Amino acid sequence: MPRKLVRDVWTENNWDERKIRAAVLPVGVENDVVEEIMRIPISEANKDVAHWAPTPQGNFTSSSAWDLIRHQQESMEMGAVFNSSLVIDRIQNHLQLAILARKILVTQWKGLSSTTSFKFPRPRRSNASGTRVVRWQLPQHNWTKLNIAGAFLGTTSPAGGEGIIRDEHGNILRGFAEQFDARSGMEVVLKALIKGVDMAKSFGKNIWIETDSQEVVGMVGTRNQGAAEHRHTLTAIRNVLKGCQCKFSHIPKIGNRIANLLANRGGRKAHQNIFDQESAPPWIRALARMDQ
Repeated sequence: MPRKLVRDVWTENNWDERKIRAAVLPVGVENDVVEEIMRIPISEANKDVAHWAPTPQGNFTSSSAWDLIRHQQESMEMGAVFNSSLVIDRIQNHLQLAILARKILVTQWKGLSSTTSFKFPRPRRSNASGTRVVRWQLPQHNWTKLNIAGAFLGTTSPAGGEGIIRDEHGNILRGFAEQFDARSGMEVVLKALIKGVDMAKSFGKNIWIETDSQEVVGMVGTRNQGAAEHRHTLTAIRNVLKGCQCKFSHIPKIGNRIANLLANRGGRKAHQNIFDQESAPPWIRALARMDQ
């Protein structure tokens, strides 16, 4: 489209609609654009200057407008437009905003002197401990999950062991809590494991065994021979696991809370306590629902 000035479409102090349409409609400009042009007020006292110009490719951009202004406008002294104090104030304001947005840190400012005192936000607390959320995980389809724990307070006090077996929906299939004759906390957990696996096998051969004892996972899960005092118990565990597809995992105590609470209670009761989804104490069912 050939370049047009306002005077080319201006007749007798008014826009000439016929000339505007003849200039823009052939190149696909919509009627509503013509109407917008007609509504632009024009003062004849002002100089006719193009403020937006196309690039050689025919596109309108801010850079093409700037090129036109840069070449057409008369040169002027910078002091007539900019006030140095205003410029400095604006720079300081932008710096302060960048500091508050933590884009500029106090460590980056270190060693620099300034007549302006910038306000730096307090440093955020870093999560150096690597805190992570611990959650009990459901077993996969056609698997059962056995969580075990043991409570050992010394050779003069009864030891308690516990196991709770749940299905892929988190429902309690079977659970137990009872006293065990043991000489260490490790032995309590190993004996609870034998008891739990023997129960879990009646619900299927795919068993996920989980405990908060890393030592037990290390010995049983990797077929470690273990200390001499535990070798007979480990042999019994491997015998009871024959024919099963098992996997072992460690979970912190907070994720194994039902097993730990039951283990503590098991040590205080001389008789064995066995339960399922219907007969489990209300507090166990409530905790199991929270895990789902």
